[in-house]
Amino acid sequence: MPFSRFFTVFVFLFAFFAMLNGIKVTGIVTDEENKPLETVRLVSGKKTTLSKQNGSFTLEVTDSLQVNRLGYKKRTLSLQEVRSLPITTSGIHIILQNEPIQLSTYRVFVHLSEENIAAADLVTLQIDPDKHYSSASELISQTAAFQSSGTLLKGETAQLNILGNISRHTLVLLDGIAMNTLGEPFDFSRLNVDNIESIEIVKNNASVYGGASAIGGIIMITTKQGAAIKTNLESKTEFGSYGYLMQQITVSGFNPENSYRLCLNAYNADNDFPIRKGELIPEDSESIRKNNSKQQLSFSGAYSTNLAKLQMNISADYLIFHRELPGPLNFADLYYQAFLEGSSLRPQIRFSANFGNFTWQSNNWLIHDETTYDNTRSLIEGFSQKYSQKNDNYGIKQSLNYHKNSLQASLNGEYSNNRYRYRDLIYPSQGKIDYVRNQLAFSFKLNQQKEFAWLIFGNGLAGRYDYIEDEDEFSGRLEFSVRNWGTKYLETGATIGNSFALPSPFDLYWKGDSQTLGNPNLKSEKATGYQLWLKGNIPQATLKATFHQNKIKNLIQWRQVQMYGPVWKPMNIGKAVVQNLELEGNCRPLKQLELTASAVFTKAKDTTCYSFAEAPKLMYRPKALYALAVDYQPGIFHFWTKYSYTGKQWITPDNLIDPISAYALVDCGISFLWQKGNWQITPALTVKNIFNENYMVHSYVPEPGRTFYATLQLNR
Repeated sequence: MPFSRFFTVFVFLFAFFAMLNGIKVTGIVTDEENKPLETVRLVSGKKTTLSKQNGSFTLEVTDSLQVNRLGYKKRTLSLQEVRSLPITTSGIHIILQNEPIQLSTYRVFVHLSEENIAAADLVTLQIDPDKHYSSASELISQTAAFQSSGTLLKGETAQLNILGNISRHTLVLLDGIAMNTLGEPFDFSRLNVDNIESIEIVKNNASVYGGASAIGGIIMITTKQGAAIKTNLESKTEFGSYGYLMQQITVSGFNPENSYRLCLNAYNADNDFPIRKGELIPEDSESIRKNNSKQQLSFSGAYSTNLAKLQMNISADYLIFHRELPGPLNFADLYYQAFLEGSSLRPQIRFSANFGNFTWQSNNWLIHDETTYDNTRSLIEGFSQKYSQKNDNYGIKQSLNYHKNSLQASLNGEYSNNRYRYRDLIYPSQGKIDYVRNQLAFSFKLNQQKEFAWLIFGNGLAGRYDYIEDEDEFSGRLEFSVRNWGTKYLETGATIGNSFALPSPFDLYWKGDSQTLGNPNLKSEKATGYQLWLKGNIPQATLKATFHQNKIKNLIQWRQVQMYGPVWKPMNIGKAVVQNLELEGNCRPLKQLELTASAVFTKAKDTTCYSFAEAPKLMYRPKALYALAVDYQPGIFHFWTKYSYTGKQWITPDNLIDPISAYALVDCGISFLWQKGNWQITPALTVKNIFNENYMVHSYVPEPGRTFYATLQLNR
């Protein structure tokens, strides 16, 4: 789609600016004696939040604001009343009056989440409870800042990159645990999207908040822990194109002592879709993408309880899977009937306690992943492979947070042990890796918000030290923002920092065959970068423009060298520069209608041997990404549609082969809510690639055409 057409749509959306009425507010809730109140529920429209231990909160207010806490009188404030509330250094000041009540003994359970100080550029993704999401990658890829892989079928490997950075440079924190610090990209297809409670994003060099692999940024995912309102039973059935069927049942609730949640999910997908001939698709290819089935069974459970001032949460996730991997079409015989199967176990226990202005947290975890790859049925002699991989990760993280008035501070200590094992099951004595990585980290964060005249200034400083097997890594980040107070405001801000990414065990010790060899002398990849943003907000609309730049050195690339003949080997010879202009905006011209638009224009270049102007473009980094979404919810019906455009992508490091063509996809969905007694019945229909676009994300790998998903969800 040409830029001029997108720009026209973008401008059209924000012509509604003068008609809008929602504001994003921060503030504090106290009692009549000015004592901060935590766990106060604040609701505006479909958005809700809970105040923290210091009474602070942030929420986008659309038409009215409801403030409610057990033992206090409920308040309902109009938008005009919110604007007229007294203002402190923490934002607006809401006071609740005591309202003693007599109830049986019940304990209120609040989800235990990481309480570290938020980054200045932290973005919380909106999760619409009335919208059906088919996968975790779809939920995250709501804007053009996140690049996924086209129309992903169930079970297909799903990796995300942020703003044109490599997918292994996106760190994923799942309930506070770093999931991919060994240098590999995270596979989002293993997550059950219905278990996700919230998602927060920090872009551009964020190692201070999580450690290695955060060069592009961090995706922080919090899972659901239990019901705090009532006992709930939920059943979900979903079926779709190419033999897909999923069944799920969830039970959650509470009693006077406990809160709990249990979820069992199983699916099967044949995924044998028609192959349409086209660009980089061999003419002699078969007409059906065969040997592509995926199966997965997963279970998750969580239990919470209060022990005096101590809150404890125990959770566990377990999954087993089997995935056929047909490989690219130009090597179809090589990967004939290849498959990957395995299991994953993630138990976790967390504690939290408040002591005045201090909050202490302890996060303890164990992760065990085990997979077996089998390609012994290969039709090409001499290329059979069968190997197993095991990864064990255990650790402990201690956090102490302090909050008083406008000052926030946190100290964190973390220890983790990673053990990676690889074994060739055909030649056990020849192919074997047993790699252990111990890591010790300390970090701090200071943040202060000050009001001067009609301006609000925010300043942040964060630092982290990682000690990893004789290697020292220092990460830092400076953050600044300033905005005027009021419902119509202009905000500007900036961050500057550095990050690192560790080489993976494969890069260090791989001995797969005579043509490839690992490099145990690899160093960590380093990056420095900054971002500048300008954001405007008027009632019921926002518009934000951000410029990002990242400079990466010691970039690990596989190159061919001469060692007793030609051998492919990873080396720290790469340099890269990634620049982005990111545009985001949304507006709500009607209460039932929301329009969102985003665009990212990227220059990602390999500057190893050339200047930035002459350097070749990085592979699979489109120059332009656009996204336009419409969400309409009149009454019990909910309709949404999304248009996404991905620009052309280069497929070789030297850019000598023509790039993959640009493509555009349109998805849409509809659902409605039907109440029958105590049951809520929600049928939904989703159509992906509604115009049956013939496109390609990776060379010689076909993509499915129009895809349907039908869902029936029952809640009680």
